[in-house]
Amino acid sequence: MGPVGPEIKAMNLPKPGKYGGQDDLEKFDDWVHQLLKYYRMFKVTGPNQDDDRVLYTGLFLEGIASKWYNQEIESPDRRTLYWSFEDLICGLFKCFVHEASAQNAANQYNWTRFNHEKGALAFYNDLRHCAYQMVQPPDDYSFKQKFIHGLPHSIIKTIFEARRISAEHSTIEEILDEVQ
Repeated sequence: MGPVGPEIKAMNLPKPGKYGGQDDLEKFDDWVHQLLKYYRMFKVTGPNQDDDRVLYTGLFLEGIASKWYNQEIESPDRRTLYWSFEDLICGLFKCFVHEASAQNAANQYNWTRFNHEKGALAFYNDLRHCAYQMVQPPDDYSFKQKFIHGLPHSIIKTIFEARRISAEHSTIEEILDEVQ
């Protein structure tokens, strides 16, 4: 690990949780984000730290994910001799997060609807969250269309027709500025 300042040591930061091989895209994604934040805080970053990240990641696994790690990464008779951190995360994903979980993200994206109590920004954030979880996220144009067509007619008529905002000619930032 790189040198950590006294302010980081004094903070007594929590460690990432352990991933146990659940077939749950959101749990896997949250675990990876916790792990990456932890590594950034303790400066276990960059290409020179790749071996350390692979080694330390094994400490944040449990159950069948830990068994997979021991067999595939640590075992003397493993099939792949060198694992990069990226290969490790992709290997865990391929082994434990199955197509059904990935399909759930696409379904959630398709089922996301505008909520009058939450407003347009919350609708955008919900769509963006679901799109981020998808194996093949929508392109920018398709996302803008889904967002615009999901808004209530009153917003579309007032804002988009009067100001000539469209999915074809406007950025998502311009669209968001108009609906807020």
